Amino acid sequence: MPSIFLKVLSLFLVLGNLYCLPKPTPNFQGIISIVATQAVVVDTVFRVSSTSPTNGETNVTRGSAIVIDFSRDVNTTTVNQSIGFVAPNNSSSITSLTQQNTSARRITLRPNNVFDAGGTYSITVRNTVRDTSGQALNENFTFSFTAAR
Repeated sequence: MPSIFLKVLSLFLVLGNLYCLPKPTPNFQGIISIVATQAVVVDTVFRVSSTSPTNGETNVTRGSAIVIDFSRDVNTTTVNQSIGFVAPNNSSSITSLTQQNTSARRITLRPNNVFDAGGTYSITVRNTVRDTSGQALNENFTFSFTAAR
């Protein structure tokens, strides 16, 4: 199958010979500039791109870690004070979450104990989290999940 470059070149040569007076000489500069200027879409908003467990997930394994993925590399020094954790009423099983950076765009939180059976937990990532260029998270991000019974 011919490449897009060959197709454009063929079209250029055919149309140039049929419709132009005086007859042009082939010039590759225009073709190269068309190929070289294709736009690249970049995600400009720093945001939470996914979580595990997902928002509203039920029957989550009681010993699971909480994983938060971001759209860009995270400045990990801004994370500790920016994560809010709400446990169910009367829960005393989890008193802290330990941050583990598993990649530049992923934060893994490990609870110090298993989740309460059937308990619903809520995590808020505040907009004080920053990426490595200093841009703050576009907005607070909250998700919740329910542990298995």
